[in-house]
Amino acid sequence: MQVCIEYSISPKKYNSTHSEKEPEIFFGGCKYKKSIDTQFTLKKSPSKLSQVFLKGAEHIMLKNKKTIDEIINNYIGKKGALIPLLQEIQKVEKYLSPETMKYVSEKTGIKLAEIYGVVTFYTMFRLKPQGDHVIRVCKGTACHVSDADTILTSVKSELNLQGENDTTEDGKFTIMVVACLGCCSLAPVIMIDDNTYGKLTSDSIKKILKTYN
Repeated sequence: MQVCIEYSISPKKYNSTHSEKEPEIFFGGCKYKKSIDTQFTLKKSPSKLSQVFLKGAEHIMLKNKKTIDEIINNYIGKKGALIPLLQEIQKVEKYLSPETMKYVSEKTGIKLAEIYGVVTFYTMFRLKPQGDHVIRVCKGTACHVSDADTILTSVKSELNLQGENDTTEDGKFTIMVVACLGCCSLAPVIMIDDNTYGKLTSDSIKKILKTYN
């Protein structure tokens, strides 16, 4: 059964047993009045999962807190902001840690379970650090019939990745399988960062990866 969740980005509500008065919240020196409304559909409620995953994230220490604050402030008053907001934060942090999600929750007023639900629903978000270079291996129809599985195996072999591991030990590469890169005429295709490589063979994979070493 699908559950539809609606939420608004609004100032953090203070909820503490140590104070009976709720303090006013300000963004950029001005009292916040607007809200951001959007909607998404989840296959199941993520609340129990988030409670487990986010346990122990009470003390938030973020390296890029100032930058994250700027990103959050840039989306105040914009509709459908949560997904692009998280995307920008992920670009800075390389992934979305429990501490980061908790911080975004406290700054925006969005429930932690809802943020965790979005992050785990969309494959573009990561819950663990990714490498300096992201390799996207296309498994769309055109690539599939052009032996994309062999290309994937070659990439993993060259990077010495085994089993479920998708990031090299030195943190240099992360491999991701994607549904389509939109370059069907070049199948089989991979994309490394913003660079696209097509008409691939196992031998060409070796040459391409060497250029990133």
